[in-house]
Amino acid sequence: MKPLQKATEFLNSTLLQDSEKPLASGSLQNINERLGLYSISEYLPYETYNPSTEIYQCKDAKGIILEASPMVGASDNHVEVFYSLLQRLLPEGAILHCVLYASPKIAHEFDEYAAERQNHHALTQKLAVQRATFYKQGIQHSLIPGQQAVLRDYRLLISLVLDNQLGLTEPKILSLKNALIGALKGAGMTPQVLEPEAFLQWTDSLLRPNDSLYEKEFHYSELDTLASQLSEPQYSRIVTPTKIFITEGENQNWQIRNFRVSHFKEQ
Repeated sequence: MKPLQKATEFLNSTLLQDSEKPLASGSLQNINERLGLYSISEYLPYETYNPSTEIYQCKDAKGIILEASPMVGASDNHVEVFYSLLQRLLPEGAILHCVLYASPKIAHEFDEYAAERQNHHALTQKLAVQRATFYKQGIQHSLIPGQQAVLRDYRLLISLVLDNQLGLTEPKILSLKNALIGALKGAGMTPQVLEPEAFLQWTDSLLRPNDSLYEKEFHYSELDTLASQLSEPQYSRIVTPTKIFITEGENQNWQIRNFRVSHFKEQ
C-alpha cells in the first residue's frame, strides 16, 4: 500500500475531526499527492550558510537567524527599541519572523546536572542521578498531582528575511544584522547567531515531532544544501484546511494545528 493511501485511510478512520476531509479542494489534493511522492525537504528553500558573514542563503532570499532568550515583561524603553528597529532601521520589504518554541528536548540538561556531580561522594552521585531521572519524567507527565504542567525549555528564534529583489549588498545586510542584534541586546534578550547544526535541529523538531527527549544530532555538510540534510522519507504528511497530520510507521501520529482567536470568541 502506498504511503499516501495508507495515511489517508488512517486519517479517515481515526483522526479527522470537525467533518474535515483530507482532500477538501483541488489545491489540497495537489499538495497531498506531491507529499505522497516526494520528501518535504525538496520544497524547503534553505540552501547554504556562509560562516564568514553568518548569512543564510535561500532560493530567492538571504537571511539572518538568531536565537534569543524570551522577554519576560516589557517597559516603555523596550517599546521604543523595537519601534526604532521596525520603523527606522529595517528596509521596506524586509520580513521579521519570531517563533517561540516550548521545547521538550531537555533531557541532556539533566544528564549534565548528574555528570557534574560525578567523582564526588557516592551519596551525592546517587542523589544527582535520581533527581535527573525524576525530572526527566516531568517532561512528558506532570510532576504535580492535579496540575497540567510539564517541563519545557522556552526558546525564541528570530529570523530576518531579505528578498533578493531588494538588491541589498552584503555590507548592508551585515549592517542590518548588527542593528537587529543591538536592538535585542538593548532589550536584554542575549541574542546569538544560530549555527547550521542548531538550525537543522530546530527545523527537524518543528517538522518531525517525536517522543524523544533528546535532539537529533546533525553534522552540517557544506557540500549539500541545508534542505537536503533534513530528508527522511519514512514520514508521511497529509494536509487539511486547519491541520497537518504527520505519520511515522504505524504507531507515531502527530497533528500540527492552526489556532486562531476567531475560533475561541467566547473564551
